[in-house]
Amino acid sequence: MKKVFIYFKKLSSKWWILLSIIPSIFGTFNFYLGFPEIILSWQSSLIIFLILFFVASYIIWKDEIEEQEKLKDKINEYENKKPKLRLSFENNKNKFILKNKIFERKLDESLGVKRITNPNVLYRLTGGLFEKNPIINEIHEAFLPVKFELHNEGNFKATNVRVDIYFPANLTLIEDLPQQNNFLVPINFPRERTLGIYFQERNHLRLLCNESLHPDYIQFDEVYISTNKKGEFKLKYEIHSEELDSKGIKGELILKTNPIKEVKLYTIKEELEQDQREYEEKLKDQLS
Repeated sequence: MKKVFIYFKKLSSKWWILLSIIPSIFGTFNFYLGFPEIILSWQSSLIIFLILFFVASYIIWKDEIEEQEKLKDKINEYENKKPKLRLSFENNKNKFILKNKIFERKLDESLGVKRITNPNVLYRLTGGLFEKNPIINEIHEAFLPVKFELHNEGNFKATNVRVDIYFPANLTLIEDLPQQNNFLVPINFPRERTLGIYFQERNHLRLLCNESLHPDYIQFDEVYISTNKKGEFKLKYEIHSEELDSKGIKGELILKTNPIKEVKLYTIKEELEQDQREYEEKLKDQLS
């Protein structure tokens, strides 16, 4: 309603100016040139009124178009000065295929003499002195590394960048994998994180970096993802920086999962339960 009122206000103003021009022109000719006074019929006056009405409407329409073009130019100028940021998986891919393993433990109830082949049981029987812990190996196979890259495709750098990634509930994330506790352990220096990776919630990952330059990209440290469901999942993300407005930049990546099932057989129920319990405990430590 307010816009209609403003429109009619502008229209009446323009129309009134145009209407006042006609008598002024006739009066000028009459005053300076001595022309006789012209009196129009009501039919002629109505036609002139209508013509001037449409002229006034056209002028308002033309002014609105010019204002919109100027506003669009200002918006484009403002947008062009903002960094153009985009998130991808490693190697600039928008789709990633995850083929992690999932383990199913079963009790072998067949009759007869059974040979122990389960690596988990053999590990315990040998005391685990020179072998790697199979439970930790399982977690390494169940959770695969995924890296993200932040690309700046604009002409301006971004500062204090924050990327929030939201994962579906069917995906499980951990920040680090448990390490083997062997006597012969290779020397691994602590990994210095130049970029921030923070778990806000179970399925909400936040990436931080001080600045993103053009034309370049930043690769974040890996996170580890597992799932027991086959499908195609959308990872929605939001990018914010000091140069962007409050809405930021929104996008999504595709994570296609195809878990591989592996069955582990046990001859003793207690061994099965022990492995299941140890797996869950180590995984709980990583999730916490």
